[in-house]
Amino acid sequence: MNTRSLNTFSRGLVVRLLILCCIAGLWGWCLTLEYYWATKLLLTLLFGVTVAEIIYYAGNPQQRISSFAESLLFSNDLPILTLPAKDDAELIFRRFVEIVRQIKMEKEAEYELFVATTNHLAVALLVFDRNGRIKLCNNTALQLFRVPSLNHISQIALFSRELADTLMDIQANEQSLVKTELAGRPVKLSVRASHVRFADEMWNIVTLQDIQQEIAQEETEAWQKVIRILAHEIINSTSPINMLIGSLEKIVHKEHWTEVDRQDMETGLQAIGKRSRGMTSFVENYRTMTAIPAPVYSQVEINRLLQRIGLLFREEADAKNISLKIAEPSGIVLQTDERLLEQVLINLVRNAVDATDKPQAYISLNVTCDKQGLLLEVVDNGCGIAPENVGSIFTPFFTTKKAGTGIGLFISRKIMQSLRGSLTVQSVPNRGTVFRIWHPLS
Repeated sequence: MNTRSLNTFSRGLVVRLLILCCIAGLWGWCLTLEYYWATKLLLTLLFGVTVAEIIYYAGNPQQRISSFAESLLFSNDLPILTLPAKDDAELIFRRFVEIVRQIKMEKEAEYELFVATTNHLAVALLVFDRNGRIKLCNNTALQLFRVPSLNHISQIALFSRELADTLMDIQANEQSLVKTELAGRPVKLSVRASHVRFADEMWNIVTLQDIQQEIAQEETEAWQKVIRILAHEIINSTSPINMLIGSLEKIVHKEHWTEVDRQDMETGLQAIGKRSRGMTSFVENYRTMTAIPAPVYSQVEINRLLQRIGLLFREEADAKNISLKIAEPSGIVLQTDERLLEQVLINLVRNAVDATDKPQAYISLNVTCDKQGLLLEVVDNGCGIAPENVGSIFTPFFTTKKAGTGIGLFISRKIMQSLRGSLTVQSVPNRGTVFRIWHPLS
């Protein structure tokens, strides 16, 4: 339709130009004649009318399109054309309006889809400029602040000045945790931000997620797990004690004790004492687990620390035919608590020695250092950890060793967390285990 209208317009313009040329020719011929003043005047008027009609015919679509384009700057409404087109220019103009209306409808549909998507998010989303003017706010954000609308960050300052300051100051790719109150209820908000430049202006895209409920749920699950472990340990200790007490009561009620009764009484009391000491040790381990001292930082030479660990386990490793390989890094000095870091290394090497019992066994301590931090690896080729147990080895009192307490790895991870580092594990059954200690340089 568009090409056809343009061809029609071009033909109409050519016909008008040909008519204009014919009139100009006749007018020029009449000028050579001495009389025919009326004809000359008529041709002159006809020439002017034709020129004006051509100007109107050629300029009409441009004027309409120009006026239409300018109106788009001040209005979102497009003209609705219902009457039949008067000429080819009208057809071109209507085609132009139709194309713009279609593009506008597509953009509006895309925007509605975008808004619906943001409203579907379970996290609060805010988009605002450097002055705090909010461009976009999804329904989750409105529900979080319990307001019908948000237009400026200053409105958030009415609920929480700390949160408003965090939103204005947070940098790109930064994550922050804000503890505050909203609508009289305590919340813990995880705030993440990114920056994007659009239409020559910088916009802040910030997400806010209330993690109060998730933290409470994790704390509840952790307490339930500890309670199950405590209950299991207590039941395991009290059940045999109750049975022994019943047997000893029967002996006590006898009038005459035989030598066998005396031996049974002695054995029973020893068993009760042993089990009681075991419960005491269990409670003491639990108390130790919850009382890790605060780090005391100092300059620690890593090479000397590793060599000291090697001396502690060298004799036991030789006795078990375990090849103990200790890295010898030079010039690496770390700002850390030497006593706590040494305790972690001892726990990990201790576990590696207990897990390594096969020909050509080895344990190695490796060191890697970069600009971000120090990586210490305790590697062994022992029995490894079963996949179903990997997620539980850092749980308090979980152990697969007969004489284990199940708190060594838990304490080791807590120590690394207190040092602002981390402790992770990677293991393959029957092939070995790698414990990785990461410690920041500063």
